[in-house]
Amino acid sequence: MAAPFADPLPVHQHVPARHGWRWIVQAFYLVREQPVTWAMFALAYIALQVVLSMVPALGMAGMLLAPVFGGSFVLAAQKTERGEPLRRADFLTGLRQHGLSLAAVGALYSVLLMLGLVALELLLMLAAPGLVERLAAEDAATLAASDLIPVMIGATVVVFVVNLAYWFAPAAVVLARLNAFQALRVSFRAGLTNWLAILVYSVMLSLLLFLALLPLLLGLLLWFPVLYASGYTAWRDVFGNGLPQRC
Repeated sequence: MAAPFADPLPVHQHVPARHGWRWIVQAFYLVREQPVTWAMFALAYIALQVVLSMVPALGMAGMLLAPVFGGSFVLAAQKTERGEPLRRADFLTGLRQHGLSLAAVGALYSVLLMLGLVALELLLMLAAPGLVERLAAEDAATLAASDLIPVMIGATVVVFVVNLAYWFAPAAVVLARLNAFQALRVSFRAGLTNWLAILVYSVMLSLLLFLALLPLLLGLLLWFPVLYASGYTAWRDVFGNGLPQRC
């Protein structure tokens, strides 16, 4: 009999840093099974985000919808692993089945990011008086490279730490059926434990993005699907039974 006060949340495990690269590789194998459908999903999502970005009043909608479609991609990757054909309706599975919880993840992520950047601004005001005012005034003539370095480093750290709370959250909602708060909590715990693997993943994916931009941007038709499918391979590795078997 389980302990009455046992934590019902999924249990994560620590994986080696090199697994960050393996998440990408295994995601590629999944995408390779049904490349045309994955490319169509990616193009549809990118087009949606572009349209939303062109309407200032809908700018926030893009943040809310990111985890919604992230959930769809996780479920699509799981379906691909099972050998089932993807259908156009799978693009909206996250919205139909977990729309509110996933949108709440996006809203909470936005709040956390805003709070993190505000905290960074306050820290800079204490550590470097006058720097924030010069940045706000956009007085480039008074800014030296040494002024911008701490800002860039601080912003990078804030975004990375906040993203730890987001990285596994869409998968936690659609696969473990957690609510938004639970999903962010679980993701942050697992992210702190596996931050090095996530860092390796981020660096390698950024390098691959540079390569994908070279052949007339055609590489993006592969890069984006791999990005989306890797949310599932990372979850399976950290919370499941290891990485998916090579397809």
